[in-house]
Amino acid sequence: MNRIMLAGLAPLLAFALAKNAKAAEPTGPTPINDPGTWVQSSDYPSDELRNRVTGTTSFRLSVSQTGEVLDCLVTISSGSTALDATACALIKVRAKFQPAKNAEGKPSIGTYRNRVRWVMPEIGPIAIPDAKSIVTVMIEINEKGIVESCEFNLEPKTYESRLDEVTPCTQFPSGRKLQEFFGKDGKPARVGMIMQQTVEYVQR
Repeated sequence: MNRIMLAGLAPLLAFALAKNAKAAEPTGPTPINDPGTWVQSSDYPSDELRNRVTGTTSFRLSVSQTGEVLDCLVTISSGSTALDATACALIKVRAKFQPAKNAEGKPSIGTYRNRVRWVMPEIGPIAIPDAKSIVTVMIEINEKGIVESCEFNLEPKTYESRLDEVTPCTQFPSGRKLQEFFGKDGKPARVGMIMQQTVEYVQR
């Protein structure tokens, strides 16, 4: 009688073992390239770099069965729309994944979470530039004498990726009241003011 019972249990036990072996633990997407290379200091948006904007962009990715990024969602903003948008745009292109796997061990859609810390690039010493540079500042002033915008350009560029805390536009912020002007017809006029300055570095 005991033999019959044991013999009858053997197929059930084998079935249970096979079922447990088949039900593998699901896994999420795994990066196959270094997440530290997805967004780098050289990717800093120029306006945010100029204004020394920093922050942390937390994000969630949807990853396809083939390891491609389907979507990037900012879960916690850095406080800057430009930084957040840049992070997601670059990650969608650069991030590469081993896809997630379901309980059967087959590739499936999965999610991946991480964050990007935006910190100001370190600026090391540079060689003294040989050439003179000309800084051109362009200011738009409306009919009421109010600064609407300010841009500046340095030509030729004697250094790269270096922006001081104080730029030529610092003293001309949007909204600052300057001089009002009128045109030849005697009516208030909009004015574009252009200033140029020569910059030369001389070793002492």
